[in-house]
Amino acid sequence: MRKDTPSRMIPWSAITEFIFHIGVLWQTAYLSHPSKRFMGTWVFIGIVLAPFLILLFFRHGEQSDETVARAHLLAALWYLALTLIAVGLAVGGYRPVGWILYLGFMAPGAGISLSLILRRLRDPPSASLPSL
Repeated sequence: MRKDTPSRMIPWSAITEFIFHIGVLWQTAYLSHPSKRFMGTWVFIGIVLAPFLILLFFRHGEQSDETVARAHLLAALWYLALTLIAVGLAVGGYRPVGWILYLGFMAPGAGISLSLILRRLRDPPSASLPSL
Protein backbone atom coordinates (compact mmCIF):
# COMPACT_ATOMS: atom_id res chain seq x y z
CA MET A 1 0.00 0.00 0.00
CA ARG A 2 1.27 3.47 -0.79
CA LYS A 3 2.11 5.52 2.30
CA ASP A 4 -0.19 8.36 1.27
CA THR A 5 -3.20 6.06 0.72
CA PRO A 6 -5.55 6.12 3.71
CA SER A 7 -6.22 2.67 5.17
CA ARG A 8 -9.93 2.74 4.29
CA MET A 9 -9.27 2.90 0.55
CA ILE A 10 -8.33 0.11 -1.79
CA PRO A 11 -4.63 0.46 -2.56
CA TRP A 12 -5.08 1.03 -6.28
CA SER A 13 -2.42 -0.58 -8.44
CA ALA A 14 -2.20 -2.32 -11.78
CA ILE A 15 -2.58 -5.66 -10.00
CA THR A 16 -5.72 -4.55 -8.11
CA GLU A 17 -7.19 -3.16 -11.31
CA PHE A 18 -6.44 -6.43 -13.14
CA ILE A 19 -8.00 -8.51 -10.34
CA PHE A 20 -11.22 -6.47 -10.48
CA HIS A 21 -11.30 -6.53 -14.30
CA ILE A 22 -11.04 -10.31 -14.28
CA GLY A 23 -13.53 -10.72 -11.43
CA VAL A 24 -16.13 -8.51 -13.09
CA LEU A 25 -15.76 -10.37 -16.39
CA TRP A 26 -16.27 -13.73 -14.67
CA GLN A 27 -19.21 -12.36 -12.64
CA THR A 28 -20.77 -11.14 -15.88
CA ALA A 29 -20.28 -14.47 -17.61
CA TYR A 30 -21.61 -16.51 -14.68
CA LEU A 31 -24.63 -14.34 -13.88
CA SER A 32 -25.69 -13.55 -17.45
CA HIS A 33 -27.79 -16.65 -18.10
CA PRO A 34 -29.82 -16.77 -14.85
CA SER A 35 -30.45 -13.00 -14.96
CA LYS A 36 -32.18 -13.14 -18.36
CA ARG A 37 -35.44 -14.09 -16.66
CA PHE A 38 -35.41 -11.05 -14.35
CA MET A 39 -33.95 -8.05 -16.18
CA GLY A 40 -32.98 -6.57 -19.49
CA THR A 41 -29.50 -6.76 -20.94
CA TRP A 42 -28.54 -3.13 -20.29
CA VAL A 43 -29.77 -3.21 -16.70
CA PHE A 44 -27.71 -6.35 -16.13
CA ILE A 45 -24.60 -4.80 -17.69
CA GLY A 46 -25.00 -1.71 -15.50
CA ILE A 47 -25.37 -3.81 -12.36
CA VAL A 48 -22.34 -6.01 -12.97
CA LEU A 49 -20.07 -3.21 -14.17
CA ALA A 50 -20.92 -0.83 -11.31
CA PRO A 51 -18.09 -1.92 -8.95
CA PHE A 52 -15.48 -1.54 -11.68
CA LEU A 53 -16.82 1.82 -12.82
CA ILE A 54 -16.92 3.14 -9.25
CA LEU A 55 -13.28 2.15 -8.75
CA LEU A 56 -12.35 3.58 -12.13
CA PHE A 57 -13.85 7.02 -11.51
CA PHE A 58 -13.11 7.45 -7.79
CA ARG A 59 -9.35 7.42 -7.34
CA HIS A 60 -7.09 8.81 -4.67
CA GLY A 61 -5.97 12.33 -5.51
CA GLU A 62 -8.88 13.10 -7.82
CA GLN A 63 -11.54 13.56 -5.12
CA SER A 64 -11.40 14.03 -1.36
CA ASP A 65 -10.08 11.09 0.65
CA GLU A 66 -13.42 10.52 2.38
CA THR A 67 -15.34 10.56 -0.93
CA VAL A 68 -12.93 8.02 -2.40
CA ALA A 69 -13.09 5.88 0.76
CA ARG A 70 -16.89 5.81 0.64
CA ALA A 71 -16.92 5.02 -3.08
CA HIS A 72 -14.41 2.21 -2.54
CA LEU A 73 -16.56 0.83 0.27
CA LEU A 74 -19.64 0.89 -1.98
CA ALA A 75 -17.74 -0.86 -4.78
CA ALA A 76 -16.42 -3.49 -2.36
CA LEU A 77 -19.89 -4.17 -0.95
CA TRP A 78 -21.39 -4.34 -4.45
CA TYR A 79 -18.68 -6.68 -5.77
CA LEU A 80 -18.99 -8.90 -2.71
CA ALA A 81 -22.80 -8.99 -3.05
CA LEU A 82 -22.55 -10.08 -6.70
CA THR A 83 -20.03 -12.76 -5.73
CA LEU A 84 -22.31 -14.00 -2.95
CA ILE A 85 -25.21 -14.18 -5.41
CA ALA A 86 -23.03 -16.29 -7.71
CA VAL A 87 -22.03 -18.57 -4.81
CA GLY A 88 -25.68 -18.86 -3.78
CA LEU A 89 -26.64 -19.87 -7.31
CA ALA A 90 -23.87 -22.50 -7.34
CA VAL A 91 -25.00 -23.90 -4.00
CA GLY A 92 -28.59 -23.88 -5.27
CA GLY A 93 -27.66 -26.01 -8.27
CA TYR A 94 -26.79 -23.57 -11.08
CA ARG A 95 -23.52 -25.08 -12.27
CA PRO A 96 -22.66 -24.43 -15.90
CA VAL A 97 -19.63 -26.15 -17.38
CA GLY A 98 -16.54 -24.84 -15.60
CA TRP A 99 -18.55 -23.26 -12.78
CA ILE A 100 -15.69 -23.64 -10.30
CA LEU A 101 -13.46 -21.53 -12.56
CA TYR A 102 -16.04 -18.75 -12.54
CA LEU A 103 -16.06 -18.70 -8.74
CA GLY A 104 -12.29 -19.08 -8.58
CA PHE A 105 -11.71 -16.01 -10.71
CA MET A 106 -14.21 -14.00 -8.64
CA ALA A 107 -12.56 -14.97 -5.34
CA PRO A 108 -9.48 -12.66 -5.38
CA GLY A 109 -11.66 -9.58 -5.92
CA ALA A 110 -13.97 -10.78 -3.15
CA GLY A 111 -10.96 -11.15 -0.86
CA ILE A 112 -9.83 -7.59 -1.55
CA SER A 113 -13.41 -6.37 -1.02
CA LEU A 114 -13.74 -8.25 2.25
CA SER A 115 -10.42 -6.91 3.55
CA LEU A 116 -11.51 -3.34 2.74
CA ILE A 117 -14.84 -3.84 4.53
CA LEU A 118 -13.10 -5.32 7.58
CA ARG A 119 -10.60 -2.43 7.65
CA ARG A 120 -13.48 0.03 7.46
CA LEU A 121 -15.27 -1.70 10.35
CA ARG A 122 -12.07 -1.82 12.42
CA ASP A 123 -11.09 1.79 11.65
CA PRO A 124 -14.30 3.80 11.12
CA PRO A 125 -14.00 7.40 9.96
CA SER A 126 -13.52 9.79 12.83
CA ALA A 127 -16.45 12.05 13.49
CA SER A 128 -15.27 15.56 12.84
CA LEU A 129 -16.62 18.16 15.22
CA PRO A 130 -17.60 21.51 13.75
CA SER A 131 -15.17 24.23 14.72
CA LEU A 132 -16.59 27.05 16.78
